[in-house]
Amino acid sequence: MSIELNIANANGYFTDDELRILRSATSSVWGFLDSHFKMDYGVNLVVAKPMHFFPVIPEDGINARTYEYDFMMLCVDKLPHDILFDRVFEIVCHEMSHSIRWKKIPEFADTLFENAIMEGLAVVLEEVGIREMGRKSQQFFLSAMQKAPKETIYSVIREFGDSLHSSRYNYERDFFTGSDTLPRWSGYMLGYHLVKEYLDKTGDSIFDATLASYSNFKKVLEI
Repeated sequence: MSIELNIANANGYFTDDELRILRSATSSVWGFLDSHFKMDYGVNLVVAKPMHFFPVIPEDGINARTYEYDFMMLCVDKLPHDILFDRVFEIVCHEMSHSIRWKKIPEFADTLFENAIMEGLAVVLEEVGIREMGRKSQQFFLSAMQKAPKETIYSVIREFGDSLHSSRYNYERDFFTGSDTLPRWSGYMLGYHLVKEYLDKTGDSIFDATLASYSNFKKVLEI
C-alpha cells in the first residue's frame, strides 16, 4: 500500500525534477507514517496547479485537502515559489493525519472544538514528522501556529464562546479568513495549542493521540 500520485501534468506544468521531488516527498511521508501506524490501505493523491476553486496559501505556494480517507488533492503554485521537499512532506503529512483518523476510528468531527482538535492533531503530526526526518520546516503556515502567543489563544477561546461546542459556526471565518476579532487560521491555532497541552498532560505521543476519541480531549482539557 502507498500514496498513489495522480499528477495532472498534460501540459508539462511540472518539470521532471519537480516530479521527482513530489514523488520523493510523498514516499517519505508514507514511510514515516507506516513506521508508526502500520499503514494497511492506499491513498489516491491528485496533484495539480492552482485553480480558482482551490487557491494555495500565498506565503507557501501550496495547499491540500482531504475529501475521503483514500482521496486527497494537492495544488502547487510553482511560479513564485520553488517546489520544496519539506513543504510537500509537511502538507501531505498533515492531510494524512485526517486520512488515518477517518480510516481507523469510527467518529467524525462535528463541533468547532472537535474540528479544531482534528486540525491540531494534523499540525502536530507534520511538525513531528519533519523533525523525525531531520529536516527544517519550510512552512509559513506551521510557523504561524508555533508562534501564536498564549494571549492570542485565550482571546480566540473567548471569541468562540458557546460556539466552541456547537456544530453551528462559521467554518470559513473560524478556520481560514479570520475577522476583525479573530486572527487568520484561528481554529488551527487553537487546535494546535490544545493538542500540545493534551500531550503534555497525558504523556501520550502524537501517534497515540491521532487515534484518540474526541471525548478524551474534552475530559483531559476540561474545556
